Amino acid sequence: MERGSTSRITTHQATRNEGTSETTVGNYNALNRMIFPHFDGENAIIWVRKCNRYFQMISIPEDQKVPFASIYFEGKVELWYQGYTEKNELLIWNELVLGVLERFEDFYNERVMTKFNKLHQDTTVNAYLERFGELKAQMLIFNRNLVEEFFTVKFISGFL
Repeated sequence: MERGSTSRITTHQATRNEGTSETTVGNYNALNRMIFPHFDGENAIIWVRKCNRYFQMISIPEDQKVPFASIYFEGKVELWYQGYTEKNELLIWNELVLGVLERFEDFYNERVMTKFNKLHQDTTVNAYLERFGELKAQMLIFNRNLVEEFFTVKFISGFL
């Protein structure tokens, strides 16, 4: 640096916090670079899963999750949210998730059960197996106590 120069060179030491996956550079936490997922009404269950993973990595208080997530609503979701919050005050995260899934995902409990109960093999075995697996996973989200025998009986009856 030339004499009389007003520029300063600053260095940042990267450090690893023991016992965590955090890397800090100066005062900057590497996790701050994670991008929260926007939601436009498509693939609601994937959006919810990404949000939950984000909330696991970034400490956001429970009472801030709904306002935080709602900033990233776009288009028809933003319009839905405005109406939804007028009817449902003081939402918690799990309530918002159920509302989002009910409205934007063909994934709501009653619909899933109806589709699962009506499922039968009408195309290829691979297509049936794939659809069965998708619906089974969705059923287990809402009904964690279902046993494997239940699914086995349903799977076999879908061939008849």
